[in-house]
Amino acid sequence: MLLFVVAACMIPLLIQGRLIAQSSRQMQVERRIIDVQNQCQILSNKMSRNGYLGNSGVDTSGTDTELSMLADIFNGRILIVNSGFRIVKDTFGLADGRINVSEPIVKCFRGENVAFHEADKHYVVTTAQICDSEDERNVIGVLLMTVSTENIVSNVSKVAEKMSFYGLMIIGVLILCSILFVVVLMKPFGRLQEMLNKVADGNLDESISENTYKETW
Repeated sequence: MLLFVVAACMIPLLIQGRLIAQSSRQMQVERRIIDVQNQCQILSNKMSRNGYLGNSGVDTSGTDTELSMLADIFNGRILIVNSGFRIVKDTFGLADGRINVSEPIVKCFRGENVAFHEADKHYVVTTAQICDSEDERNVIGVLLMTVSTENIVSNVSKVAEKMSFYGLMIIGVLILCSILFVVVLMKPFGRLQEMLNKVADGNLDESISENTYKETW
């Protein structure tokens, strides 16, 4: 009975803790994706208006600074790819001038903004179209942003550890309460057993009476 009561208390607590941790991580990742998408869309619209890719005479230093700041804020990396799939800006400064024909880039040029989470590698990828300032239907570039989610995983792990600690405390209290409950529950049967033992020892005048439960009448 004690094992049953303890198991009935522990299993829901363990399942609840795991579900809460998973739900919290998923909600934070989804919120991060939405925030990154919004910022990328704002910045790509600005680049479309000021002719970042379409006009070689435009001063892009201000936009480049915004790109770097946005990448730093989200602990990520931003690539600007032109219609020839060539990287014209990399906030890491590692891939400038190289060709990028990855699936998110190709889908974005085809009109599909991409946003997905690589849970195993702990990062989020989003894209936004950069259109021609004179023709918004003409996609002349893609802004691709990769954002790390390791801080989310770390924070959720810390919360999960605290939840596990509190869960163990609750389980300890439940075990103590269960022991007390079982002891109180079984006392009438113990008294009945003592009476029966006296009768078995030959004391036939012993009164056998325990009215706590119907089973002991």
